[in-house]
Amino acid sequence: MSIYLLAAIANFITYGPASGSDIEWLTKQRSHVPVSLGDRLEELALLDHQMDPDGASFNSLLAPMLRPRYVTSAAHTEVRQHIVSTLESLGWAVDGNRTFEMRTPRGPMDFTNVIATHDPSAPRRLVLACHYDSIYGRDTFIGATDSAVPCAMLLHLATLMTERYLDPIKGRSELTLQLLFLDGEEAIVHWTDTDSIYGARHLASELERTVYQRAGDTVITELQRMVRRTLIAGQVSDDFSAGSIFSFEDENQAVY
Repeated sequence: MSIYLLAAIANFITYGPASGSDIEWLTKQRSHVPVSLGDRLEELALLDHQMDPDGASFNSLLAPMLRPRYVTSAAHTEVRQHIVSTLESLGWAVDGNRTFEMRTPRGPMDFTNVIATHDPSAPRRLVLACHYDSIYGRDTFIGATDSAVPCAMLLHLATLMTERYLDPIKGRSELTLQLLFLDGEEAIVHWTDTDSIYGARHLASELERTVYQRAGDTVITELQRMVRRTLIAGQVSDDFSAGSIFSFEDENQAVY
């Protein structure tokens, strides 16, 4: 587990009481400043070591995903079920049946995104995202770095933080953690704008269309930050990026 990811999340989530005013929380969303962890930073740095000293917990979450899991395969379904059952066992609200059909170079195909939210009542979301499918049709391609390891990291993060950090503020914080496990990132034939990121494209369209009643706007209003995790593990090159962070406060532009 990346200690930097743990620190970023703990540093970002607001631990104060949830706001009862829609206008008030929208104002706070636009002016949010991460709190300082202070003395708790060392405690957080030791969390992974204390709770999973030999990495057995992380490895148990990763192992079921270390196999070819391309769209339409039985393993693809089993990996999705592993993700859903893990988060449900932690008490998260999980929507693991978001199946949709999209046109591909090989005809219509079904894809399924998984969305897990720790506290659905919170008006704002810190979103961590990855994709769980592997390269289509490759029966020998495991896709550990792309992206079994990122998926396992998100599950491990939830395992480490839910009981100790997230459950105590459930219902009291206006910002909650949401995990997206997106389907169909890989191309079916060749990577193009229309043959790739099926799950992400469908979700973006869905969020833009769905009205968020609390703000009189679309559901995108809920999103405070989105962190995308991909290609994690192995040797890192100079031009390598293990993730992207997007802001939804300034016309949805990437901040870095």
